[in-house]
Amino acid sequence: PGARIEIVHVYRMVVVPEAMGMVADYSLMEESARQLVVQAQERVAQQAAANGCEVSSTFEHGDPRIELNARARGADLLVLGVQAARGMQRIFMGSVAQAVVHHIEVPTVLIPGEHDEA
Repeated sequence: PGARIEIVHVYRMVVVPEAMGMVADYSLMEESARQLVVQAQERVAQQAAANGCEVSSTFEHGDPRIELNARARGADLLVLGVQAARGMQRIFMGSVAQAVVHHIEVPTVLIPGEHDEA
């Protein structure tokens, strides 16, 4: 009881080159991401309130590896949702979770996200 939970969502905007004939609606992408954060906060807040915990959330733009490490300083625990990257995708794309875990100084729990089996 009395614990504080902070939900932090950090995103890095992927720029789509218009020269390739693609036009991206960045405001729609950002709004979709914000809605996911609000939904997560609502789910966590309901469970947390029942246990006397306070919940807040922030939504930031930047490099998730840097921002999450900075936000975790002074925390008792970091819970990090991870996307399932396998095989060559993991080699070429890297992993935010991997970068965070290797540089973080607080206990960390990784929670696998949902993914399609395509």
